[in-house]
Amino acid sequence: MANKKKHSKKSSSGGGFLLLFILLCLFVATAYWKPEIPVPASVKEPVEKVIEYIKEKPEPKKEVIGVPTKEDFVVVRKYYETEDSAEEQELAVIQFGKRYYTSNGIALTSKEEKDFEVLAALSGEVVSVDENPIYGVVVTIKHEKDLYTEYSSLSEAKVVAGDTVKQGDTIGVSGVCEYDSVLKSHVYFKVMTGDKTFNPENVIGKTIEETLK
Repeated sequence: MANKKKHSKKSSSGGGFLLLFILLCLFVATAYWKPEIPVPASVKEPVEKVIEYIKEKPEPKKEVIGVPTKEDFVVVRKYYETEDSAEEQELAVIQFGKRYYTSNGIALTSKEEKDFEVLAALSGEVVSVDENPIYGVVVTIKHEKDLYTEYSSLSEAKVVAGDTVKQGDTIGVSGVCEYDSVLKSHVYFKVMTGDKTFNPENVIGKTIEETLK
């Protein structure tokens, strides 16, 4: 009789371990099993289209330096380059009083020889608007990567310091100035960084990154 009771206790203990093992297996299985939940077509198709659009969407085009007028224009004062021809260099020398100065920008006039609206060559922030007795009204705009454009010999400005402008916005009106008094109504256009100027004719049509290379 004692032997029977002892056997019954042993069987009960073995069943408990088996149950514990089964529960442990179920826990492990549910922890790593990730059932695939079907996605309705009404949801799946629009999501796939959005993903495809994001992958194929082209990057926005970067601005390139533009001409500061929409008028038909003539370059009447060139940027001085040592490798240019004597004729081109002559067009890049400014006489002011009894002295001669090499040009570090270009002067544009209208083919119709009239006053014209001057436009921002790039988007940026107007950092200064000065009225100078020698250079006329001068507007300076700061762009990305510390590139600046300057527009002088204006008869009036249409912006003030602190304004944010977009490429093509009107910033002033062409005029004449004492510094280059032989020219008719024009804008003197410069592209520069803190310590360097660029020939506008060479960088028009280029991005800021291409200009600064």
